[in-house]
Amino acid sequence: MTDRDQVQITTLESVYPQSRIFLCMWHVLRTIRAHFVTNQFQALWDKIKAWVNTDDVAEFLKIWDEISSDPSVPQSVVKYLATEWLQVLHMWSKVVRKT
Repeated sequence: MTDRDQVQITTLESVYPQSRIFLCMWHVLRTIRAHFVTNQFQALWDKIKAWVNTDDVAEFLKIWDEISSDPSVPQSVVKYLATEWLQVLHMWSKVVRKT
């Protein structure tokens, strides 16, 4: 488990090619939180925390749909989540990790 340090991940993949690398949930939330003012978007922050912590596929997809289609959510945040986090879903999502 790592905090998404790319050098560390690359090294682990090289040394242990058969291993699965996971991202620490605390670090995932901490990094996401750094990309918008959570006090100004408390409802969004609550949804993101639920999204990151759910292990239910239907709930995960429902929350993502709510986040990505809500006009009050800054599009920069939606784009950030889509490009930076959905691309590495296998490393952090409990939905994927439980399989």
